[in-house]
Amino acid sequence: MKRIFVICLALVALVWGGIFFYSKVTVRRISPIHSGTKTVDFILGTNNFNTYSLASLTEKYSIVLSFLDASSKSARVKKITTKTVPAFFKGKAVLWFTITHEGAYAIIEEQTGNLPLLYKTFYSNIPAFYSFQNYPAFTVSDRNGIITLLYIGYSPTFMLDIKRELKRLF
Repeated sequence: MKRIFVICLALVALVWGGIFFYSKVTVRRISPIHSGTKTVDFILGTNNFNTYSLASLTEKYSIVLSFLDASSKSARVKKITTKTVPAFFKGKAVLWFTITHEGAYAIIEEQTGNLPLLYKTFYSNIPAFYSFQNYPAFTVSDRNGIITLLYIGYSPTFMLDIKRELKRLF
């Protein structure tokens, strides 16, 4: 009887250890996005038969990526950026892309007017690198494609904070 108990206990330990080991091996984790990380390239839009990707624009511009969803905070951000971004950044070496998650699609719109793009693509075409738990989320990257500011969530000072970071990059 004691022998059966020991064998059963050993089997349970093997199964438990195997499940634990297997789960550790097969889980693929994406490193979290943070300041100092290089941006991951994806297509931002097309215009006049030209395709514009993030990598093709980083040498010429500082780039803000604004990730929005259907929440009221994202709607508030969209309203504020639609009014302020063109006035502040027109003619400067900055591109501001709003990427709105709408069901299975992403609507990508350039806000400054410096490079008028409006593009609809499947949201699965946006790299998993830019997967956020909370919206709105903003990344500011320099002309080397390095993220210098990551801003997640809504604050009444978000626009001021992003402007301050962009001025630092000029």
